[in-house]
Amino acid sequence: MNFIGLNPIKALVYSALLNGLAAPPLILLMLILGNRVKAVHGYRSGRVSNALVGIAFLLMAGLPVAYLIAR
Repeated sequence: MNFIGLNPIKALVYSALLNGLAAPPLILLMLILGNRVKAVHGYRSGRVSNALVGIAFLLMAGLPVAYLIAR
């Protein structure tokens, strides 16, 4: 990476930022698709799974907002 003039530390920071931006919509999509009968037939998500995925979504979407407000 240094050969092409790219700072590896900045690349890691930017990749973490992109991961943080992409994760909440993907988690929400998994939550929605896991509960659709047409998508998963008889293998719908249970209550515990829905609760854990919902908590993960709220944390991934809410903590950055809380951080920006507290700043």
